[in-house]
Amino acid sequence: MAQDEKRTVPSIDNIRTPNSPAFTVLGVQPTSIERPSTPADLTLALDNATEGFTSFPKNFAIEVSPYWMGKAARSTTWREDVDRSLEESLMRTLSLSFATTSKTIDEKEMRGLSYGVRCFLFSGKMAKKSVESIESIEKDLSNYSKAFQQANAEELRQLENVMQSEMIEALEDETKQQKILAEYNRRRSELNQENVRRINELEATVDEDAVQQFAPQREGFMLELAYAGAHQNSETDNDLQKRAQAFWVTPSFTMNNVTLLGVFRTQKDSLDQRSQEYGLRLLYGESRFTVSIEYLNGKYMEEENVAGIKLENRERLSVLVEYAVDEHISMYLAFGEDNQNISTGGSIFSNLGIRYNIFKKEGRFKL
Repeated sequence: MAQDEKRTVPSIDNIRTPNSPAFTVLGVQPTSIERPSTPADLTLALDNATEGFTSFPKNFAIEVSPYWMGKAARSTTWREDVDRSLEESLMRTLSLSFATTSKTIDEKEMRGLSYGVRCFLFSGKMAKKSVESIESIEKDLSNYSKAFQQANAEELRQLENVMQSEMIEALEDETKQQKILAEYNRRRSELNQENVRRINELEATVDEDAVQQFAPQREGFMLELAYAGAHQNSETDNDLQKRAQAFWVTPSFTMNNVTLLGVFRTQKDSLDQRSQEYGLRLLYGESRFTVSIEYLNGKYMEEENVAGIKLENRERLSVLVEYAVDEHISMYLAFGEDNQNISTGGSIFSNLGIRYNIFKKEGRFKL
C-alpha cells in the first residue's frame, strides 16, 4: 500500500549527493539549465542573465565543469582517464552550480540565490567492461579505415591508369579527350557513391553491445562530496541572508554486479528545520534483474514542520526486487519494516507494482 511520503524516511536516492546541489537546496527544478562548454559560452550566459552585468539574474540556473571547459580536457584521451589520481579525480569531477529565483508577493520582490559545489575525491577506475567495449569500437574503426583506404586507393589507381592510357591514344583529338575526361569524372563519382555504400555496410557490422557500453562506467571505491547554501531576502529586508545549507557524503564500492552504497546528508532548511539522514544499500544487478537491501535512518532535531507537528525520528529497512520485462516496463516488489508506517498503523509494509517508461517519462501503476 502507498505510504505518505512526507512522513516517511526519504528514499536513498533522494538523500544521496545530487547532480546539482544548488538547485536542490533552493528547492527549485529549473526548466532550462545553462551548461556552457567554453569560457566564451560562460561569459555570454552570464551577460544575458544579468542584462550586461547590470542587474540581478532572475530565475537563472547554470552548471559548470571547469576542467572540461579548458584546453587540457580536449587533449585528454580515454586511456588517460582509466585511472585517476586524487588530483585528477578532483579536477575532472568538480562541478559548480548556481541558481536564482525571483517572484513578487504582495508587491514585494522575493529573491533567492543558491550555490553548490560537487566532486569525487576518489572516483575508482574505468570498469573492465567499459574498457573492453571502447577497445572493441576502436579496433572496428581502425579496421574500417584500413579497408576503406586500401579499396579506395586501388580502385582510384586503376581508374587513373585507364584514363591516362586513353588520353595518350587520343593525344591529337581534343574532342575525344574531353569525352575521356567526362567519363573519368563520372566513374569517379560512381566510385565515391560506392564508397559511401561500403561505409554504411561496415557500420552495420559494428558491435552494437560495445556501442551501448560506450558511456564509460567506473568501479572500485568512490567518494562523492557536495555542499550547497541558499540565501533569501525577507519581507522586511531586501538584503539576502543565509536561509539554508546542506552537506552530502556518498561513499560507494562497485565490483562487477555488486554495489555497496552509503549516504549521509545533513541540512538546515529555510524554516529552520534541521535533519541528519543516513543510509546503506547493497545492490546486486543483472541485465534484467536487480535486488537491493536498504537501511535508512532520519533524525529531526527538535524542530517542527509547516503544520506545527514535530517530526519523529524515522528508521526503515527494506528489500526491493525488480525485473525488467522490456525497455519500457518493469515489475517490482518492495517489503520491509518501518518504525512508523503511517498507512497501516504498524511497522511492516509491502509494495507491489509496475513501472512503465514511455517517451522517457516514468510512471507507475500500483497493484
